[in-house]
Amino acid sequence: DVWPLPTKEVHFFSADPSRAVELARYEALFAAAPATVRAGESTPEYLFSPAAPARIASAFPRPPRMVAMLRDPADRAYSQYWHLVRAGRVRGSFEDALALELDDPGPSDEPERTYRRLGLVARGRYLEQLRRFEGTFGREPLLVLTLDELRARPEATLDRVADHLGVRPLGEGWGALRVSNPAQRSLLPRWLRARTSWRPNVRWRRVVSGRTQRPFVPPPMDPATRRRLDEEFRADNAALGEWLDADLSGWSR
Repeated sequence: DVWPLPTKEVHFFSADPSRAVELARYEALFAAAPATVRAGESTPEYLFSPAAPARIASAFPRPPRMVAMLRDPADRAYSQYWHLVRAGRVRGSFEDALALELDDPGPSDEPERTYRRLGLVARGRYLEQLRRFEGTFGREPLLVLTLDELRARPEATLDRVADHLGVRPLGEGWGALRVSNPAQRSLLPRWLRARTSWRPNVRWRRVVSGRTQRPFVPPPMDPATRRRLDEEFRADNAALGEWLDADLSGWSR
């Protein structure tokens, strides 16, 4: 009943306008989708992009069904940091990255402000991002879930997604569910990863990636850093919980 685009994170609606492509090229990505199913794609950057809601609205005759999955913002920031470290895009400690964003205010468009542009903290202020979509589409087309819900009640959460998309829920019929995107670290040196990342052949990239990746578990976050982030996000989490009518107290330890 659902056809997800095989390529994740196409960034069509969050791309730099100077690199924008025609809508026809975006529609062509879904040419293989049967007409009887719900087709969609996954690009988390759409939530953070200030321009994405208006671009999405201009591309569809009526609001599409959208799903946002939110994670504890402190955990999300730490996960993003290690993702960027593994990709060779960030050096230095997590605390250094946070300091440049939280302790060194200034124009965010300065080229040298690398860490602030990454938005380790800004991306975790979910409510202001969700309100952009609410202001463009209203609340009805947008289903907001948390990773905690998915982990605690996977079948019920997937049924909520199915109901939101207008397809049949499966209840216990979802079968075995697995983690589909476990953290991994490349065995290739940074310069070689950069050489392989631009290769146009997606299958070639996947073969190389699959044979040079190993499971990766980051070290625990420093408790003092965790306390600082929890305090930083406390007011945002409380406001988001009120907006969602959900208990997010577990996000601030």
